[in-house]
Amino acid sequence: MIKLSGSGRAIVVFQSTLSTASLNTFYQNTALNAGGAVWFSGAINSNLNNSLFVGNNINGTSNNCSTNSGTFENNMSDIGGSGCGINSDTANINLDTVLANNGCLTPLADGSCVLTHAIGVGSVAVDVAVTGTVTDQRGFGVTNTRDIGAFEFDGINPDIIFEDRFE
Repeated sequence: MIKLSGSGRAIVVFQSTLSTASLNTFYQNTALNAGGAVWFSGAINSNLNNSLFVGNNINGTSNNCSTNSGTFENNMSDIGGSGCGINSDTANINLDTVLANNGCLTPLADGSCVLTHAIGVGSVAVDVAVTGTVTDQRGFGVTNTRDIGAFEFDGINPDIIFEDRFE
């Protein structure tokens, strides 16, 4: 008997196929055993690319991903390189920690938008995805090269609207 509970709180691929997951944001997932956000073990033809990992852990110890299989490319993490295709120079991801309604072009059936974690001014995740879709998770188009993660930064500082003190 193989016990899988407690491993990889966002994605677990155990002796099976995921195909490709790309342009995801994994934030504050906690696992008990392996892979704070993602755990691949015996994964067949499974790929995880252009994704952000922030604040994930195993029992309080920083950990984003555990794997012995699969293909991981061009991912970023707030704790630097830890396998899984995570680039080591990722100190300034600048991820909004609030899961929020950042607008959308195509609302869900109930009229609301998909909640996202926005990336902000100066984020190292801007314009560095290797491949990607022409829209982000909210349906907004790509402004230059696709950003890493689920959110496409449009280059506008959201606080600039209120700099003149009119709200």
